[in-house]
Amino acid sequence: GRMCGSGDTEKKHVKVRTVADASSEWGKLAAVQAEKLRPTLAKRIKSFLSLGNVLMILGWLCVVLVILYINMLSGEIGHFDPFEIMGISPGATQQEIKKAYRTLSLKYHPDKNPDPAAHSYFAETITKAYQALTDEASRENMEKYGHPDGPQAYSVGIALPSFMFENGSLAPLVLGLTIGIGILLPLGAAVCYLMSSSKYTGENVMHQTIMIFEGCLKPAMSLHRIPEVLCCAGEYVTLPIPRQQEEGLWNLKTILKKHHPEMDPKGVKADGKFFKRHPGVVKAHMLLLAQASREGQNISEPLKQ
Repeated sequence: GRMCGSGDTEKKHVKVRTVADASSEWGKLAAVQAEKLRPTLAKRIKSFLSLGNVLMILGWLCVVLVILYINMLSGEIGHFDPFEIMGISPGATQQEIKKAYRTLSLKYHPDKNPDPAAHSYFAETITKAYQALTDEASRENMEKYGHPDGPQAYSVGIALPSFMFENGSLAPLVLGLTIGIGILLPLGAAVCYLMSSSKYTGENVMHQTIMIFEGCLKPAMSLHRIPEVLCCAGEYVTLPIPRQQEEGLWNLKTILKKHHPEMDPKGVKADGKFFKRHPGVVKAHMLLLAQASREGQNISEPLKQ
């Protein structure tokens, strides 16, 4: 209730504080860091082209190529249609069927065409189509069910290229690689991506950080408790600590002992918990205490970066 009732005053204070911070050394460093973290097109592309995403794209590309290859094979197999082969309509009479057969015989019969391919086409396709249309039962089945042998059983299967099974000993290996690369790998990459992306909100803030701040930051909490809560953000745990920062952290630790006795392991107020936390959290806490203690000028250059 009190926080909502002082809306204008809060805005003025925030504005003055922002200007003051922007003119200080800490404010300048924060502005530089914010500019570095600003999402750009290049950063978005680099983030998208992670190893997991690239593997997922390659996996789905393999799936698409296999599907296209199977469709190509299916198109080559084709469907046996005697009406189309004979070049007549489904309602053609027997006289029209015989006329079409004679016309095709003049073109493909072995006595008229010595080409072996023409001989094979005539014997295996034209003759079969003619027999299917001249036999009453076969033609009736063709017109009713689309096949001269009557209704066909419906079956579902997975079509795979024949070269995968030409060598019997390699068939299980090839099939396993196809399933692993084409299905399991993209699925695993997608699961990993969703699990990692679910850690952050739309503004790239970790859900863990929001939960900590909402649970620990209180309107009436003491000032010395605020840095302890702010440094517990989950983002600090993910940040590495390069070797060139270790010396600066050690010197900063020595300087902060005089302001914060609890940081001295041998001090009277020491409880031993300060340095038992994650190194990233300890680093963030020390930097916050250095600014609050007016020791910002003693922060080394590697730490400022």
